[in-house]
Amino acid sequence: MKKLPPLVGDCPFLTKFSPQIISGQFIFPSRISSYVEVDMYGLPDDTVRKKYKTRTIENNNINPCYDTEFSFEKVAIEAACVAYCLFTNVNQVV
Repeated sequence: MKKLPPLVGDCPFLTKFSPQIISGQFIFPSRISSYVEVDMYGLPDDTVRKKYKTRTIENNNINPCYDTEFSFEKVAIEAACVAYCLFTNVNQVV
């Protein structure tokens, strides 16, 4: 098994990760407001929760357009897991 170098300074396997949330389609049967939250889990320095979220799209469940890009700096992408969560205006996870 290949050994990874230690996480010190500018390691070659640390990279920038920029997910883009574009839109959704038919996300809920009734008219609701919604937003998307992006969390990253991984090494302790990479874990980010409850920091990045899109703007709330009001009363559009057919095709909400979020059009938002986030940026995670210096991430060990091989050890990272990204979670995309869709929330409604009553904080219900869809």
